[in-house]
Amino acid sequence: MVPNLQRLDLSKSGVTDTHIEVIAVRFFHLELINLSRCERITNTTIKQIATGAYETLTSLDVSHCMAIDGDGLEWLGGTVGYGKGACARL
Repeated sequence: MVPNLQRLDLSKSGVTDTHIEVIAVRFFHLELINLSRCERITNTTIKQIATGAYETLTSLDVSHCMAIDGDGLEWLGGTVGYGKGACARL
């Protein structure tokens, strides 16, 4: 594993919330995460990412992830940027 990983592109993959849970607790330096077109991703993933990478995350692509709704995005918006202001690129 690469604990200092900064960019992760899992777009168009079969990744699930469970996979992201494993990733989120191990990678604290992620700045960019691309999950576009990951059909099995839900609001649970948004919460896990925001909790695990809230200090470093600057870009998150969840376009065409139909199971993510306003609740997930509201949770993310209230978490990302904690202690350093809003993340302008999200």
